[in-house]
Amino acid sequence: MSTPEASTTEEQRRVFVEDQMQRCVAPVTNELDMPTPLILPPLGGQVPSEGVVKQRHSHYYKDVSTLEFIDVYRVLHLFNVTDPCLQHAVKKLLVAGGRGAGKDITKDVQESMDSLARFLEMRDEETEHLLK
Repeated sequence: MSTPEASTTEEQRRVFVEDQMQRCVAPVTNELDMPTPLILPPLGGQVPSEGVVKQRHSHYYKDVSTLEFIDVYRVLHLFNVTDPCLQHAVKKLLVAGGRGAGKDITKDVQESMDSLARFLEMRDEETEHLLK
């Protein structure tokens, strides 16, 4: 899809957002056929091209062209998530409500938040220990 370079009108923005949403909910045919991330232009602003977005946020993109598939653990490794609390929170959010283990998305999000809260508690404990 080519994106307009001039300032967007409300109608252009609406059409762009609808197109992006459609791409995000399009059926995935295999593990590597991932939809393009949703990129919203600012109101009255310009729609960035994919190249510009990748350039600005290159730390969000990892080359996985040599891999047959990617699982949660590969994502954690690729993004160097080493803390167990953060690993658990990310894992819960990546598959929130979708594992069929009888937990709904609310339960997974709450468990992720609990892990993040523990991460912060542990950092506070470490800081307190250093101050003593």
